[in-house]
Amino acid sequence: MAHERLADYQAVILCNVEALPPHVWQQLYQFVYEGGGLAFFAGNRVKPASYNAQLYQTATPLLPLPLGEAVQRPETAPLTIAAFDATHPLMRPFAGEEEILQRPRFYRYLRLEGWQAASDVRVILRLQDENPLLVEKRLGRGTVLFFATTADRDWTDLPTRTAYVPLMHGLASHLARLAAAAQRPGVLMPQPFVYAAPSVEAGTALTVITADGQRRLSRFRREGEQSVAEFAAYSVPGLYRLQTPEGPDLLPVNATRRESRFEKLQADDLQTRWRPLPVVLEDEAAFGRTAHQTLPAKELAGLLLVVLVAVLAVENVWSNRL
Repeated sequence: MAHERLADYQAVILCNVEALPPHVWQQLYQFVYEGGGLAFFAGNRVKPASYNAQLYQTATPLLPLPLGEAVQRPETAPLTIAAFDATHPLMRPFAGEEEILQRPRFYRYLRLEGWQAASDVRVILRLQDENPLLVEKRLGRGTVLFFATTADRDWTDLPTRTAYVPLMHGLASHLARLAAAAQRPGVLMPQPFVYAAPSVEAGTALTVITADGQRRLSRFRREGEQSVAEFAAYSVPGLYRLQTPEGPDLLPVNATRRESRFEKLQADDLQTRWRPLPVVLEDEAAFGRTAHQTLPAKELAGLLLVVLVAVLAVENVWSNRL
């Protein structure tokens, strides 16, 4: 990351990062202050004392709050999300379906200190014990988010839940300030995209950066009272960045739906495809319980005993021959 040009990015997400060189932390601070988005995810490599010294107790603090020690919950008593800020843009995908936010289970998280008195910190998600799970702080023109648990399954089963994808999608979109792009109709490959600009001279370049990072050019031409630039050299679907004479812009490019199947895969079809493996379908609300009740446990003790006896027998034969 020390060799990356942060100005080429709209958001940076650090998942369980132990340490970065001091000059990189300084670059990230400047990146956020000038309008970038930054998110932290906790994990076993995140050391609270080190993070606080480098990122909170400093003239250029990146952390929204000082970090406390990790809280470990019993395996049989994980926490769930008890409250959320319904007015925050991250929560808009869950309007009317708030119950799916209550299904993920959290077994370990980092305590965030002093959140009650921090008027400039917004608590987006809160656990049953009242501790924050996700907080936000504005820094200059940018935003910093801190997620107090892991992005993978080390400390939580969130990645296995329905809420995970829309939550992560919303997090990345919020950091990158893509709300305007989400409201703009995109194009379907391979249909050409036409960008109109009334006051641009013919021959002016329109730079397009594809979703996989390729830089391509189109040129404006005059059509009646305006100038237009046409682009159809798509590489992959995704969010394309435009560098126009009027400033930066975004273009959502979608794949054709012709080959997609949107119908839900049925239970019988799943079992046929996976045969002879056992397939157990369970409701998300009961996730994790059905498998233990329906799949027979396989005892390995008997097999290991047979293997052990066989090994001893072979050793006995060889010792007698010697």
